[in-house]
Amino acid sequence: MRDTDKVLKQLEKFMKDKMIDSDEEYEVAVQEFMKLHNLETPIIEETFETRSDYLYDQALEAESEKEALRLVHESLKENPNNCDAKIFLAEISANNSDILEEEMIKIIKEEQVRLVNEDIYKEENLGQFYDIIQTRSYIRAKVSLIEMYLSKGRYQLARHEMEEVLMLNEHDNMGVRYRLLSLYCFLEEKEKIEEILEKYPESSLLTWLPMSVYYYKTKNYFLLDETLNKMVEYNKNILKVMNGAVEADSFDILEKSFGAYQPGDMNEAMMVIEGNLYLIASTTGYIMYLNNWKPIIKNKVS
Repeated sequence: MRDTDKVLKQLEKFMKDKMIDSDEEYEVAVQEFMKLHNLETPIIEETFETRSDYLYDQALEAESEKEALRLVHESLKENPNNCDAKIFLAEISANNSDILEEEMIKIIKEEQVRLVNEDIYKEENLGQFYDIIQTRSYIRAKVSLIEMYLSKGRYQLARHEMEEVLMLNEHDNMGVRYRLLSLYCFLEEKEKIEEILEKYPESSLLTWLPMSVYYYKTKNYFLLDETLNKMVEYNKNILKVMNGAVEADSFDILEKSFGAYQPGDMNEAMMVIEGNLYLIASTTGYIMYLNNWKPIIKNKVS
């Protein structure tokens, strides 16, 4: 019989050298590990944890709330420490968002205590929490709390959680850096903006949009126009979506209305704008500026 604990430790070490940005990439890396080690069967044998995870996954796909509740309770019977299942149960059981928020905070604190007691939450693991199987659900729970804080306008609480998540999970496969950059732009914190862009350098709509708002807020019109041109050149739909929402006098049409997207398409534009709604909505002058702004057409070399 395979020494499962030994194999899992080898897998954990293997994952530390990978840049994992999604669950799909994680699964690909697992398959690569299995091939390298000549493993033809699943490396994780069925345990109460895996049974709990399976039941939790079934609860997510349940066709009714009653069935979801039954399955998530079964999941927690198998593993009372299943953080994902506890958060899901809180989400479908809480009577209002304030109760849900307090329950989520309680669950996260309990999970942190458990990870400390099991010698998992420790200095040598900081920065790699999503690469470690036992801490992935803890990161997901904190990201859920971040989204709740942002939805309620509790920006400093959200900021604290986001900064902590990036400290624990430097690879940031959850995309928290984009939320934090947007918040820094909202708060006009120049040094923090520079820090995050230096740590996560990239050129994308996810960084250009919040930066364009920041440039407007700080009256840096040269960089504002330059950034807007990059945005439009990359995705011509970005202004169309923005102006459409303004004409409809509501950004509500964007919320969760997008599906899967490809770079440059309409859904990508909707997704990026939706992620920055509070930033855009709080800067009405920026929207007015866009209404009168025209892209600079570059001279083509014949």
